[in-house]
Amino acid sequence: PVTPPPTPPIRPLQPLQPAPPSPPAAHPATGVTTPADHAAPSHLTGRPATAGGDSQPSGPTTGSGPDAHPFALAQRRSRRRRGYLAAGVAAVAVAGVVGATVALLGGGGQGGDSAGPATAGPATAASASAAAPPTEAVATPVTLKDFDGWAAGPQALYLADSTNDRVLRLDPATGDLRVIAGTGLPGFSGDGGPAQRARLRSPADVGVDAAGNVYVLDADNGRVRRIDSAGRIDTVVGGGSISVGTLGAEPAPANAVDLGSLAENLAVDRDGDIYLAGPQDVYRVSFQANPAGELTRIAHAGTDGPIAGDVGPTGPATGLPVPLLTEGSLGDIAVDDGRLYATDVDFHRIVVREPDGTVRTVAGTGQQGSSGDGGPATAADLDLSGLDLRGASRIAVDDAGNLYLVEEYRARVRRVDGAGNITPFAGDGQQGARAADGTQATLTRLFGPSKVAVTSDGIAYIADGAADPAILRIDQQGTLTTVLD
Repeated sequence: PVTPPPTPPIRPLQPLQPAPPSPPAAHPATGVTTPADHAAPSHLTGRPATAGGDSQPSGPTTGSGPDAHPFALAQRRSRRRRGYLAAGVAAVAVAGVVGATVALLGGGGQGGDSAGPATAGPATAASASAAAPPTEAVATPVTLKDFDGWAAGPQALYLADSTNDRVLRLDPATGDLRVIAGTGLPGFSGDGGPAQRARLRSPADVGVDAAGNVYVLDADNGRVRRIDSAGRIDTVVGGGSISVGTLGAEPAPANAVDLGSLAENLAVDRDGDIYLAGPQDVYRVSFQANPAGELTRIAHAGTDGPIAGDVGPTGPATGLPVPLLTEGSLGDIAVDDGRLYATDVDFHRIVVREPDGTVRTVAGTGQQGSSGDGGPATAADLDLSGLDLRGASRIAVDDAGNLYLVEEYRARVRRVDGAGNITPFAGDGQQGARAADGTQATLTRLFGPSKVAVTSDGIAYIADGAADPAILRIDQQGTLTTVLD
């Protein structure tokens, strides 16, 4: 008889060893456009010493019930974002367990991890993102369904994707959409390194300075973070322990404050100064005297009393309280060359704070309506109502001083020129399907413009629709082109 060979001893299964982390990249992978469209001058490259669905019925802005207050929608959106994120993290955890089981049993495909950035692709179709660094989950595909604030640079749009904890860059000429910051998972990390490997938590708004640096209001982390021309991210405001609510008119170090409730709107001036709006106050962060930045409360909002037309300069220079910016609830803000524009959503008007502290009305009578085209903007009725009254990007201003404002429920956008006259800019005032590309923007119908952004030279972009919006471009001649539908 044939003697069978001896049975080899069974070796115990070895525990999986985590893949070693990939070294941080000094620069995003070749082929990925950096946030800036041109290099930053030296005075804007200084860094701080420390790093760190639901819809609302259409109608007027007033009402009753728990959701009638203009801030209720923002709270619901925050809860919705957290729900989405929790579901996403749970799905990633399940996928990780399955993958580990396959590896343990000897199955699987290609080995190794890619530390490259998310794959770019046309905005009109979902494109799979490349694998994230080993310490992160794979980001969701680069698609655009909804976003919060946005800003227009010389050659691109930058969008805050709070649902997926990312910042996106959209090239209007090609439709190319890609991630420039965030891994797709909520958290805080990455300062001093590539922005694509940094974690964000519910970025709510973005801004761009004249040098092309991109600023992100990282809302649930209580910080403002800057992405420079090399793709590096750093905290420039926040991360400290001083509550902004305790500040008077005296400045405080930008990296020593806790931004707290300043989690909705951000505006960035040409020189890189940052403006932040909370429910009752507006703050400016200036880097001109101190490269690390100083935060100062410059205006108040609320029901302290009526706006007395042209008020005198106030603030630290005179020892008087900061000026009253809006009589009603403060909405969106925009800034140009030191002039701060703000929407008074309760009284349907837009005001400006001049660099010397003077506050005046630039558009609106205080009555809700939509009249006065062709005449002085201060004699025109405005309708600033919408699904998200305090949402970002409801107004915008270009370098010539032209102010653009959204009238969502009137299905149009209007413009106030430098002489103070108001005219229609986009939409014929009737809700409906848009006309073909090449049509004059004032002759087309819109579904309901929710956001507006404008480049320094007057090319405007409109988000038409509150959910899954179309992105429209309007050139200096007023011609309409669809960027993304």
